[in-house]
Amino acid sequence: MYLLTNLNPKNEQRLVWTLVGVHLSFMSDTSMVVAILPQLMRVFDLSPLKISLLISAYTVSAGCSGLLASFFLDRFDRKKALLFFLGGFVASTAFTALAPNFDLLLVARACTGIFGGVLTAINFSIVGDALPFERRGAASGKILSAFPISSVLTVPGGLLLANVFSWRAPFMMFSGFAAVVWLIAMGTVPSLGAHIKDEAISVLKKTKALLGNRNHLHCYGMMVLQMFAGFSVIAFFNPYLVANVQFSEKDIPLMYFIGGLFTSAMTPYVGKLVDRHGSTRIYRVVALVSLIPIYLYTNLTPSSFIWVIFITTLFMVFVSGRMVPFMAAATSAASMESRGSHLSFLGAIQQISVACAASVSGWILTETAEGLYEGFDVVGYVAITASVLCMMAVATIRKHEDTPALKAS
Repeated sequence: MYLLTNLNPKNEQRLVWTLVGVHLSFMSDTSMVVAILPQLMRVFDLSPLKISLLISAYTVSAGCSGLLASFFLDRFDRKKALLFFLGGFVASTAFTALAPNFDLLLVARACTGIFGGVLTAINFSIVGDALPFERRGAASGKILSAFPISSVLTVPGGLLLANVFSWRAPFMMFSGFAAVVWLIAMGTVPSLGAHIKDEAISVLKKTKALLGNRNHLHCYGMMVLQMFAGFSVIAFFNPYLVANVQFSEKDIPLMYFIGGLFTSAMTPYVGKLVDRHGSTRIYRVVALVSLIPIYLYTNLTPSSFIWVIFITTLFMVFVSGRMVPFMAAATSAASMESRGSHLSFLGAIQQISVACAASVSGWILTETAEGLYEGFDVVGYVAITASVLCMMAVATIRKHEDTPALKAS
């Protein structure tokens, strides 16, 4: 039997922080692969093609997994789904650490994507089902703060372990951390199954329900724009910083530490503002401010250390800050019965859009004989245009203010 009720404040906070731990687990893992690429290149003698294969193995498998999961995720209790995919993530991350050669490393990363690619959808489905509408923004802000936290704590810590021991050490650490989160989730995540219908819905009907809903389509279209508004720049963020701005590679970890510190402090605050003033209004404000660092960064020339840190920090805070009101809106854009499928499909759209945005940037940019990138200002204008379109599109998303659903014991 399922009751429509609310968690008490203490249990609600335990649930939210557990979901933060889940998000931190796979965000740390994906960030770590890029961070230790120099070591992996030496150990496995990686060519540029193999590097792109290694990175895309996670993205492609995560996108495919999210797409497939959108057809069946709402047939299961949210807690059972979380424990299954988080358990698979624990195993595949350990598999990554133990991979003896490049081929098995590639398989391990694909497995990690299969399980990790669905966790975001499950996380936000739980937020939508267990928390009232007026507190979903704050919860979304806390969960999304996991990314800047990984920039400040887990990635630097993982790099230290990799330097002291080997590249395998951080992945063993992340696998162990995720295993602890799995055990905590056993006790803090309630059973959530009010969305389950007695009659299973066919794939054709599920597809029609997802793509035939105009509100869902607005979310999917805006997600595409969101990725072009950010990842078109992020894809070449570091190469441009080193080549054109002449920023020292040894200072890049410090840049991420400072940017991550400010972002981790601001992201939960943005979530509270969403609950107070609404996702549409806060999204427009944050997106409008984000146009400034996007323009400044994509037109940046060799500058002082302080000025570069200032601009990159602004970029991280406001570009990533836009995801808080968007995810709060997207979580409430679907009814309880279709929320898991909707968010899983949205995650698949996100992964595909990231790849498309990076490809478009690569097509626009040219590299000179001196190793400089030309056309990055054009990439910035693409991101700015997409941001403005997002500011208009966010008002088209209608929210469901449904009541939290918990399973009665």
